[in-house]
Amino acid sequence: MYSCLLWTLFTTTQPMLTTDAMKTCIATEKHLIETASKYKMDPFVIASLIWHESRYKKDATSKKNACGLTQVRGFYVKKTCKELYNPKVSIEIGTKILYSHKKRGKNLTKALECYNSGNKCYAPLYAKKILKLSNQLKRLSKKSSNKSSTK
Repeated sequence: MYSCLLWTLFTTTQPMLTTDAMKTCIATEKHLIETASKYKMDPFVIASLIWHESRYKKDATSKKNACGLTQVRGFYVKKTCKELYNPKVSIEIGTKILYSHKKRGKNLTKALECYNSGNKCYAPLYAKKILKLSNQLKRLSKKSSNKSSTK
């Protein structure tokens, strides 16, 4: 629908998705939208979080052993990296974690900071990057939908 194709427009300012990452993005896009809707989250924010965390590499693992598209640390959610490498599981859990931070009375910026730093809830640059990417995606989406509706 939106994010996978829009990422290709980012190539002038952002690294391009690999072929495998693009396939993962396309294959999971519907699930991402449904999951974001389920948790009343903005799908552009979730897509931006995934892009920032893993560049849509479903088997991404960080030095701190955060795994999958949304880079969740398994011991927080009682899942193994193997389980978190499943894109649908990763999207569900990552979105649920962000939602839970937001539900605790935090605004989206603070919820993103908590997502990145855990209980410290202090990562202003991280939140700023995710929100900036999300806003860029929204603008590109509007431009592309305006172009297609005028044809």
